[in-house]
Amino acid sequence: MTSVPRIVSIFSIFIMAMTTYVLADSECPDDSNTTPRDSAGCPIGDITVAMFLSPPYLLEKDGSDNGTQGYPYGIVFDYIVDTLFGCCHGKTELVTTNDDILKSDIIFPVSESDETNLTFSNVSYTFYDIVKVDGFVLIGLIDQYNAKARGLVLRSLYDSWPIFALTFLLTGIAGIFIWALEYYVKNEEFSLSFTRGSYDGFWWAFISMTTVGYGDKSPRSFFGRLFGVFWILIGLVVITMFTATVTSALTHSSSPDFINALEGLKVAVLNGSFAEAEATYLGAISSPYPEFEDMHAAMVKEEVEGLFMERLQAYYFYKDKNVYDGDNLRVFHTVPTKISHKMAFKQDTTCQLIENNYCFKRRLENPLISSYVRNYTTPLKAFNPSVDTVGLLSGNSKGTSTLLLSLMGVFFGLCVLGVSVELFLWKSARRCTKPVPFQTKRERTPSDVNSFHLNTVLLQLRGFEENLEKLSNQIQTMKENLTGATRKTTQENVKLTEFN
Repeated sequence: MTSVPRIVSIFSIFIMAMTTYVLADSECPDDSNTTPRDSAGCPIGDITVAMFLSPPYLLEKDGSDNGTQGYPYGIVFDYIVDTLFGCCHGKTELVTTNDDILKSDIIFPVSESDETNLTFSNVSYTFYDIVKVDGFVLIGLIDQYNAKARGLVLRSLYDSWPIFALTFLLTGIAGIFIWALEYYVKNEEFSLSFTRGSYDGFWWAFISMTTVGYGDKSPRSFFGRLFGVFWILIGLVVITMFTATVTSALTHSSSPDFINALEGLKVAVLNGSFAEAEATYLGAISSPYPEFEDMHAAMVKEEVEGLFMERLQAYYFYKDKNVYDGDNLRVFHTVPTKISHKMAFKQDTTCQLIENNYCFKRRLENPLISSYVRNYTTPLKAFNPSVDTVGLLSGNSKGTSTLLLSLMGVFFGLCVLGVSVELFLWKSARRCTKPVPFQTKRERTPSDVNSFHLNTVLLQLRGFEENLEKLSNQIQTMKENLTGATRKTTQENVKLTEFN
């Protein structure tokens, strides 16, 4: 049951809100005695404004070098100054102060909590949306994205080890089966021993499964061929699964998992910004940082996976791309939403200006800040998977270049080694077969004569060996012919005996 004090408190807040609303819609108070104005309602003199740093809408240029106080600038500040100058013709100037915001004529920026506090204060304010941002952006580094994509490829290949094991196990089983079926028909293409025969069967099963079919081994028996038909059908399914698994793993580099959703992603946000609340709402793991430089350093050190910011803030901080390696930056994800940065105007001092000066009122209700935005921001490139993605074996990958150079080095090294070995063997063969040249009688020594005779004897023995081998072949041929003739004579004698 709701207590009476609580009901009274709620009723009091409602009365205060209604009173503020009525005062806001009532006619402007007459302040001619305190604030001199011209016919257009422009105050002749200064308007105090309380503005707090909010890049790029409100900035402060440091004047410590020449001993002067810093002066404000930014998208909103420039717009308000130009609006007052254009609509009041230089009669009204802005004076910044942050001593007591309730005494200020204009306050910027105004958050939701600030708007609530100002609404229920003793001073009446009118609120205008000066800047409307169309969403948040997730910014990341291409190098880190590609490294993550390649890591996913390698991890997917590693996780695919069951299909590799299944392929080789089924091939081994099929090899043993085909050896057993061909064993009893004494197929010469499969050895009779288990170790050698199962190896031959594995080779046959593997080339049949891959549909290569060298033809060096094939079953001869009926059951062997029947098993071959079933194994080829099974092998087609297995090799298709194998190819699909490897292809799916290799195509991980082109699937933008990083940009599909923010849920579960660790991102850096500015402390107390709209992006911090939005990142929490979207399920991201937000890490708040007080300064933008700290956010960028965390992303470079891979402490976070990206930066989540308002679009205009991101475009402002990364305007100088040479400092932050702009070619490596991309907008990976966009969250469309409407973000309003409001400005509060004190009714006691600005009501006459807003109501009587059509120029000023129109610029507040329809702020045209596109030119100011262009002065302070530079858009970043959006991530394009077909252009920015560097795959595992892409031509733009440093790893691919290193691998190709290494393989080229191995190839040319093997070529040089092979040519060197062949040249060495050719020279060795020539050295063994080359006869020793005759020397003059004065230069010849007993060792030279002995070497010459030895080489001559070796050549003669080699020729004798060749002749002996030819003679042996001829004798074998004559023996076979004689055996055939003897067998034929015996058969004729048997027939003659039977005839007699």
